[in-house]
Amino acid sequence: MRTRKEAHQDGKEHHDKMAVTIMIQAQAAQIEHKTVEEYLSEKCKMGSVADGQEHT
Repeated sequence: MRTRKEAHQDGKEHHDKMAVTIMIQAQAAQIEHKTVEEYLSEKCKMGSVADGQEHT
């Protein structure tokens, strides 16, 4: 039989994994509508030129 301490630790580890999963899903939702170039230019604070138009 598992001790309370072991059960608590398992619950904490499960919660931590779920929190990480939720953060990754939220980040993916933020960037899924952008192209790689758009995402990188935004992260690097640079404009990009695509189809003759400058994006800032």
